[in-house]
Amino acid sequence: MVTELSELPGPKSQALRKAVGDLSGLSVLLEVASAPPADAYKVAQALQTRLSVLKFSGDFYFLDCGTEDPFC
Repeated sequence: MVTELSELPGPKSQALRKAVGDLSGLSVLLEVASAPPADAYKVAQALQTRLSVLKFSGDFYFLDCGTEDPFC
């Protein structure tokens, strides 16, 4: 069964829209960061860098490691 995002009730729909929005630019982020998907370390660094910037905008994702050692 496939459910359209627009069919979900309020909070669930909002959370999913945000998640889809966050993920939709992933390929561009990796391209700009010169992080090929096959290089897990570079991908992790690119994601850590982007996610750490979000803490200043109110959209904070908890990160346990830094960009220097993304797999600490």
